[in-house]
Amino acid sequence: MLLETLPLALGAAVSPIVLAITVAMLTGPGRTRRALAFLAGEAVPLLALAGLILLFGGGVSLKVSPAALTALDLVFAGILLAVGLRALSRALRKVPAKPPSTDDSHANVAPRRAFAIGVGSMTTNFTSLLLYLPALKLIAAADLTTADELIAAALVIVFVLSTVWLPLSLTRIAPTTADAALSRIAATFQRNERRVTIVLGLGFGLYLLVRGLNGL
Repeated sequence: MLLETLPLALGAAVSPIVLAITVAMLTGPGRTRRALAFLAGEAVPLLALAGLILLFGGGVSLKVSPAALTALDLVFAGILLAVGLRALSRALRKVPAKPPSTDDSHANVAPRRAFAIGVGSMTTNFTSLLLYLPALKLIAAADLTTADELIAAALVIVFVLSTVWLPLSLTRIAPTTADAALSRIAATFQRNERRVTIVLGLGFGLYLLVRGLNGL
């Protein structure tokens, strides 16, 4: 089961916007506290969704209705494919992509504000959530004990949040090297945000579509 959920979690972690905000949070004095607050805020929507799906979905319907599992796979597949195809269409029509953000408004904010930004950015991070939810669905549908469900969900959340905690850890281990490297990586991801959306949307959309069709 983890072999199926962790790729989805890793896909959900690939978020140019979250990475860019994380790099901004790691700028200036007090950056560790600010980044930790942002990390906590990012975790709130993930924990809330995990609680809803595991406590209610897992116990009520997902374990007893294969048809519901198939339908969910197809729904998520359809949305992801639509997102990927829209991005691909805009690329083929050469619609100008949004220029990389140079906004430093997230730097030097108070931890309380960083927490709120974290909650908001994850709540509106639709591509990541569209990959996170199928991972939770797989956990809820598996024949696991409550403890195992919680452990599996925690692992998925840790992977999804790696875009935040990994840069934070690197700045603690090797501050000078990490600062320069993270800025370059964030800029590269922002410049290629449309390509990332195409790959995630079409790749995981097709994966879930195949799963759903196999369940019919």
